[in-house]
Amino acid sequence: MRGVRIHGGPCPDFDALYSAGIRFALLSGTVGGEIADPLWRAKMISAQGAGIRCGVYHRLLSQTPAGVLGEADFFLRCLAQSPIPPLWAICQVESHHRDPACAALLSRMFRERIRGAGYTPLLYTTRGDLAGTPEMAGRNLCLAAWGIPEARALAYNPLLWEYGE
Repeated sequence: MRGVRIHGGPCPDFDALYSAGIRFALLSGTVGGEIADPLWRAKMISAQGAGIRCGVYHRLLSQTPAGVLGEADFFLRCLAQSPIPPLWAICQVESHHRDPACAALLSRMFRERIRGAGYTPLLYTTRGDLAGTPEMAGRNLCLAAWGIPEARALAYNPLLWEYGE
């Protein structure tokens, strides 16, 4: 199943994307304590109307447990305002976190808060940002793996694999 990641910009032509074989979209929703894309709700409605399933992602910035839970609560408040619940609520973790183990712990806290609110959480990361942690195995992983062979990316057994074309 093919999908797209959409962050910023105008609402794409989701009917054309569906005709091109796209079946899911990952939409940028929030970052830290701010809205990343004020059009994400409109994009979700348009995508769902075209038959494309959606997930919304939050870019995690905090490096403290209290901050992470605050970001999760902010994300949940934003999701609650959506007229259509997303298929996935996604936590994006990047290398600005201190070390993979710390990032894994913080992302786990975020995802547990999201799961507790009734959403299906996914982890969105690169293979280097959480290297050697249990988060890199399992079906709740969306792996950003640009420029590596398909076999290496799929060895992580991700639910979704992002690559460049």
